[in-house]
Amino acid sequence: MSWRARWPTSRGSPRRSRCARDPLPAIADKAGLAAALSDADEIHFPDPALATAGIHFAKVMRELGIWDRVQGRLKLAPNGNTAMRALAASTARRPIGCTQETEIRATPGIVLAGPLPPGCDLTTVYAAAVTSTAQAPAEAVRFIARLA
Repeated sequence: MSWRARWPTSRGSPRRSRCARDPLPAIADKAGLAAALSDADEIHFPDPALATAGIHFAKVMRELGIWDRVQGRLKLAPNGNTAMRALAASTARRPIGCTQETEIRATPGIVLAGPLPPGCDLTTVYAAAVTSTAQAPAEAVRFIARLA
């Protein structure tokens, strides 16, 4: 599973506070991620009680030592898609969010800031196989090879 932080966009151009010329948050290392989250006035992500993405991101914020400090700014949603739609619709000055990259890329109105830094990231490995009763085993093998 890939995890990403996102800033919303405004009128098609990246919006990182309310100013399109502001840089994306520097989240390449733990200190940068902690600073970006601490500076945000809203943090959108899936509810840790309902979604794996939320469980992981809540753990990251705790490990960064910012959980207690940002509690009042957390905006939880039942899943990543809903969290990213709420981020896109936010009227906050400096909102940020985190969920799986696929959910980020699928949401109009926000831009991908980058992956979570090493030590904060989470990768899920998916397995694929062709069954002995597959109707098109050669095509299935080629499809799996393209995914790898």
